[in-house]
Amino acid sequence: MFGPTERWFWRYSPEKDRLMLEISEDAQFCSPFGKAQLRILPDYQALSVVEADKFWHIDSGLLQLELPFEFRLECCLMALCEPYLKVSGHKSWYFQEGNASQVKAHDVVMLRGLSSQYAIVVSTMDDIVSCLMLGDIDTLAGKVVPRLQFVRVLKNRVFCLDSAQLLRHTA
Repeated sequence: MFGPTERWFWRYSPEKDRLMLEISEDAQFCSPFGKAQLRILPDYQALSVVEADKFWHIDSGLLQLELPFEFRLECCLMALCEPYLKVSGHKSWYFQEGNASQVKAHDVVMLRGLSSQYAIVVSTMDDIVSCLMLGDIDTLAGKVVPRLQFVRVLKNRVFCLDSAQLLRHTA
């Protein structure tokens, strides 16, 4: 099984202007985030135990949706980038009011605008959650938020999902 190890480390690549996660000598994850979007420019910073734990919790949450391994992996790696990003304002007005008063990190939730889309909560703070969109969504403002984009919203804008409905059926 592919997963985080003590050999993974973060770095900022000025040549590519990207946040990078070095996975091995032959593999790296090149994030879409450049210097202008980053609040921290890591210089060979080892992946922490907390980050590794976050990776596994997010992967576990995504298993409920029966997503392909490659997409789950991409989502997990993107979610690990979130603490390095500059904090943006919340976009709550883009989405309908939801039912999630007790949402917590790593929960799979639904956001609803003009369309609906799954997201995974990557962090929480007071009344705001940061979600990674799992697909494109048309917002109430008529804008499209693309897949794998981070969106900060008030907790009252997300819909909790019934985990019993999400569990995979086995033969």
